Parts: sequence; structure tokens; C-alpha cells
Amino acid sequence: MENKTKKSQFLSMAFSEKAVTIILCGTVLVYLISFLASVYFGSGHFFKYLDEEKMGQFGNFIGGTLGTILVFVSVILYYMALKEQRKDIRINQGTLKLQIQALEQQITEFKAQRKELEQTRNVFEEQTKIYKLQMQTMKTKQFESNFYSYLDIYLKIKGELNEINNKNFASGICRDIQVNTSLKEVNIIGCHDIINDRYRQVHSSLRSNMSRYFKTIFHLIKIIDSSSLSEEEKKAYADTFKSQMEDSELLILYYYCHSFYGNNFQSLILKYNILEHLHPLTKIEFKNKYELTEQMELYNFTEELSKLIDKNICLASSLENTEAIKESKEHLQYGIILSFNIDMEFKFEIQYKHTEDMKFPFQDKFCDFVTHFLYDKFYYSKFLIPTDNNEIEPSIIKRGNNTTFSYTIKEVK
Repeated sequence: MENKTKKSQFLSMAFSEKAVTIILCGTVLVYLISFLASVYFGSGHFFKYLDEEKMGQFGNFIGGTLGTILVFVSVILYYMALKEQRKDIRINQGTLKLQIQALEQQITEFKAQRKELEQTRNVFEEQTKIYKLQMQTMKTKQFESNFYSYLDIYLKIKGELNEINNKNFASGICRDIQVNTSLKEVNIIGCHDIINDRYRQVHSSLRSNMSRYFKTIFHLIKIIDSSSLSEEEKKAYADTFKSQMEDSELLILYYYCHSFYGNNFQSLILKYNILEHLHPLTKIEFKNKYELTEQMELYNFTEELSKLIDKNICLASSLENTEAIKESKEHLQYGIILSFNIDMEFKFEIQYKHTEDMKFPFQDKFCDFVTHFLYDKFYYSKFLIPTDNNEIEPSIIKRGNNTTFSYTIKEVK
């Protein structure tokens, strides 16, 4: 081991810049000494002339000796250059390996950071979900607090109005509208206008109390509509409010929205179908014009008719349907046939046969009654006002004991 170390040290010293410098300096020194010796020990005429033979011998000596030395030195230098180059290559290889290791370490760190970032993102997303859920819960609680507070206010105001009148205040208002309001000889649009004018008169006399009542209802529905709840949840809360309203309240709300007091209220009423349970036959214009009493058969007939109309309109509006809609159905209680034909126009027919035991109500006015019902369904219940009495064209066709009422609706709303 020691011999190898000594040999390595010797080779390092032999093939070093210091050794080359010593050789070159020694060669130059030998050259000078040889030159001086040749001149001095030559022909003896140093300053007069030089002996060419001696000088030629000296040149050969110098050329052979110095050339050999220089070649040797060149070999040493070339070897040293190769050695340094190999050393540099090793160093570069070592550096490259270190860089590769550093890059691999960085890649490992990046993977760890990426995994950590993914975990952080997952935690953040989970926290965001929890935060949104908490915010939604807070908003829901805040909404419920506002909603039920206004609902309590609504019930309190309704109770106060009932106490003031010593009765159901809404029923009292409906009676006040109905008193001395004869509509037997008035056309459909005129009936609607007269009842609305009568309502405005009654409302003006009770405006101080009624304003609070209707404003509370408006804010209740507005709270539902402006909340961040889903549409299904909004409808559920609207149904909760509707369950607290009596039929007479629905009726005065209907007339209120037809007046200039409640014009801004119409869209919300329709959106949440607040008047869903207000039957057309409970409206004062129907009661006064046709002198209606509690006739369950007539209520059932209008309910069935309304459902059939909605069904056929829905079928006609479907994009999948390309043919005309035709349907007939018998109404057993009255012994009549209801027929629908919807193509370019909406046509509806009622066919019946005169018999001694038929239960048909007010036969002489039944055609007008159905026409009025259709106007209410397509116009007034949607807060639309027909331009004239010709929006729905009724006709009567009689053949012996058979009678057909035909209705053509120009534009289905």
C-alpha cells in the first residue's frame, strides 16, 4: 500500500508543471554551456571567425539533444493535458451526478409538495363545503326567523282585524262587496269591472287597516322569493303560508291584486300560485250573476272541465306532438259530453240531450256560464283583461232534442 502511494506521488511529481519547467530550464542552461564550451575550445579564434565544422557539429548536437528533450517535454505536457482533462471529466461527471441527485431530490420534494398541495386542496375543499353548509344553515335560519316573524305578524294583524269587526273581517268585506250588486243583465267584462269598482270603494273605507294586512302578505311572499332557497323549498314555504289563509282572504286578495293597489303583487301571486285554492264559483261576480248556491255537482263539473282543458293544452303545447288534439269525455252527473279539438284554434264543445230526468243546471244560462268560466280561467285568474267580449266565441247548435254548445278561443293565454 505504501509502495503504491510512493509510486503515485513519484508519477505526480514526474508529470507535473514543475518538472517540465526544471527540464526546460536545465536544457537551456546545458545549451548555453555547450555553446560557450564549443566556442571557447574550438579553433581558438573566437572573435575572428567561427569554425564551421565545429559549429556544424555543435548544431547537430543541439538539434539532436534539444529536439529530443522538447519532444519528451511535449509528451509530458500532452500527458499532463490528458490527465487534467480526465480529471476535469471526472469532476464534471461527479458534478453531473450530484446535479442528477439534486434534481431527483427536487423531483421527490416536488412530488411530496404536490401530494401535500393535493391534501391541502382536499382539506380546503372540505372546509369550503363545511363553510358553505354553515352559511346555508345560517341563511336558512335567518330566513326562517324572518319568515316566521312575518307570519306571526300576519296572524296577529288578521286577529286584530277580526276583533275590530267582531267576525271574520274578510267575509265581512266580501258581503259588503256583494250587497246591492246585481249583475243579472250585465255582460262578462262589465261584471268584472263592477265588482272591482265595488271592491275599491270598500277598500278605501278600510284602507288604514287593510294596508297593513296586504303589506305584510306582500313582504312574506317577497321574503320567500328573494331567499337563496331552491325553487322547491320556496314553494314549500309558500304552501305553508297559503295554509294559513281562509277562502274569504283568498277572495279579497284576488280583488286587491286586480285593483291599482296590488298591481305590483300580481307576478308573485302567480309565481307561487297563492290563489290555487280559490274556486271560480266563490267569486262574487259568479254568485251574483247566476244566483249560485252551494251546488257540489256544479263545483265538480267546473273542476273536471278545468283539468281537461289544462291536460289538452299541455298536449297541444308539447314539442313531441305534431297532430291535432281530439278528445271526448262524458260527464256522468249531468249526462253531457265534453269534446276538445285543438289544431290552429282551441275548440271546445258541450253536447247534451234533453230528457225529463236531466240534472242540467239553469239550462237557459248554461252557455253564458261556461263562457264566463272560460274568461275567468284564461284571463281574469291570470290578471289579464280581455279587450272585448269576443275573445271567446260561443255558439249554440240545436238538432231536435240534442243541443251543442261550441266555444272557440282565439288565443290561449
